[in-house]
Amino acid sequence: MSRRMNLGAKVMGLASAAVLITCLVMMGLLAWQGKQMQAKMKGQMDGMARQQVANIVQGLYRMAINQDEAIRRSMESNLRIAQKMVQDMGGINMGRATVDWEITNQFTKEKSTISLPTMLAGDLWLGKNTKFTAPSPLVDDITDLTHVTCTIFQRIPETGDMLRVSTTVKKLDGQRAIGTYIPNMHNGEPNKVIETVMQGETFFGRAFVVNAWYLTAYQPITSDAGEIVGILYVGAPEDEMLESIKGAIASTSVGKTGYSWVLAGTGKEAGLYVVSKDRKSDGKNILGVKDSDGNYFVKKVIDKSLKANPGEINFESVPWKNPGEEKTRVKIQAFTYYPPWDWVIGAGAYEEDFMEAQQEVDNTIKRLLTILGGASLGIILLALLASFLLAKGISNPVQEIVKGLNEGLGFVACASDQVASSSQSLANGATEQAASVETTSAALVEMSSMTKQNAQNAGQADGLMKEMESVFTEANQAMEGLTRSMAEITSASDETFKIVKTIDEIAFQTNLLALNAAVEAARAGEAGAGFAVVANEVRNLASRAAEAARNTALLIEGTVRKIEQGSGLVTETNDSFGLVAGRASKVAQLVSEIAEASHEQADGIEQINHAIAEMEKVTQQNTGSAEESASASEELKSQSQRMQQLVAKLLTMITGENSAQAAVGKRAANASGGGGRIRLPKTDGKQIPYSGD
Repeated sequence: MSRRMNLGAKVMGLASAAVLITCLVMMGLLAWQGKQMQAKMKGQMDGMARQQVANIVQGLYRMAINQDEAIRRSMESNLRIAQKMVQDMGGINMGRATVDWEITNQFTKEKSTISLPTMLAGDLWLGKNTKFTAPSPLVDDITDLTHVTCTIFQRIPETGDMLRVSTTVKKLDGQRAIGTYIPNMHNGEPNKVIETVMQGETFFGRAFVVNAWYLTAYQPITSDAGEIVGILYVGAPEDEMLESIKGAIASTSVGKTGYSWVLAGTGKEAGLYVVSKDRKSDGKNILGVKDSDGNYFVKKVIDKSLKANPGEINFESVPWKNPGEEKTRVKIQAFTYYPPWDWVIGAGAYEEDFMEAQQEVDNTIKRLLTILGGASLGIILLALLASFLLAKGISNPVQEIVKGLNEGLGFVACASDQVASSSQSLANGATEQAASVETTSAALVEMSSMTKQNAQNAGQADGLMKEMESVFTEANQAMEGLTRSMAEITSASDETFKIVKTIDEIAFQTNLLALNAAVEAARAGEAGAGFAVVANEVRNLASRAAEAARNTALLIEGTVRKIEQGSGLVTETNDSFGLVAGRASKVAQLVSEIAEASHEQADGIEQINHAIAEMEKVTQQNTGSAEESASASEELKSQSQRMQQLVAKLLTMITGENSAQAAVGKRAANASGGGGRIRLPKTDGKQIPYSGD
């Protein structure tokens, strides 16, 4: 015996499938949105990382500008002091005597001899003092007062070079650097210091002095005739002047492991570490260092810096692997160029130092997926339980109704068979009456009377059959009521879908809250700062899910009420079929009256002579009526069988058994007593409802 899925299983399957699909869609959407959020967060984190590193570099650049301006103001002040002291001594003049000099190019160290007029401070010759143990007029006083080096240059007219004739600048051998000169031209290019001074302007800035870089101020010295005859210089070693800012740069960290740095940008010192991490590599040239891909990234950084405008921030992503590490990591480097000091100022850190917020978002999405998966499993179990109870509440009463209909239809079918059989017997009797008219005159008289009575009873039977049709109409209306109840149950199921929609809205809100949490974390700058808010909102969403569950319970209660209404309709149906039973009893009484009328035909023997002429006509009419009655009975039987088939399909849908129609036929056979005449219960004028098996 094959078995199909019954109504309860279908309801449970549909409910479970709906909830499962909804949960899967929600989890899929959350996972998809999580990936979108992760990609968006990565882009935002990259942008924020670059911006953070750029802000640090911008701050260091401004620090250099401020330090440079402070140094310049200091040099201006020192220069004014030196100028005042020169004026107090009577100014710089040229004597009439000459002095021979052995001069040295400070860049090439080339030596030569020359004869120049003596240079005087007031009336005092500055001398040719090379020893620091012996005082040098004017320059020593200026150095003692300003704590910077001081030099008096004398211009060599033939070449335009500037010769140090008195200075506090020390050579590597510990002597005063007199006799060294700044060449007017070096490597085919004019010297910027001399070029500026010869234009009558004061030079401020970085300059190479004898053997090191200094931060300086050079002011032209003019004769009474306005001719530039020398230079008054004050300055200090760059390393000393910039030590404080170097320390500040070295102490500026980036992210967790990043640091700030400074490289020399041009000349032979290009790529030289001015400021390194922890100052451990200061003075080391890293121009030839390669990254993990084999690229000379330092040269690339310097080239981009020199091509950009001063203060313009550039970026470079450098793949890097430290010794002992297996994984290559990417460093974000931001840098700019500060021309006055020839500094490439930069800062860098690994990308992962800025990705903590993104990692927190990833972990949060995973936790949400886990929670949603558990909640989905719980919802599916609840849906299975609710659908099981709902299906059971629907299928059991309907199954009882179907069973009652089956039995009632069995009785109707059997009654139709008996009516058809009686009608056929009546037709046969009429035929026999026509044949025996001539042989039995008395019998014909009695048959005539009986036939009239039978005709009347047949009319009443026809009326009762019409009433029975009305009863079936009422039964049909009851079934329509049952259909409306089922529609209302379907409407209740729609409400359940609305609750599922509420759950969907909750998931959407949860996604928004996750995004808000990520944005909060990004703004706060500290990992996890905003996730307490997300947790609170998740708990609120859980409360809403509980409220949706309560709404589901209310809908189930409404379904129960609809089932109770269905039970009332079942009662009406049973009453209708009880009325059918009563009418069938009446038909039996009429048949009895027909029999009694046949006996009374004997009393009407005196009317035989008057009715003999009409006997044949009446007999023919009686025969036609009997045939029509038989035809109507057959039609009633056909309709009854059709209804049995429909009921069998309904029973198959409810129970899932393909043998439901056979069961209907079996009940009908049992109701007919194995093909014999049925015995309808006596009602005494009351309707007796049918009960199920």
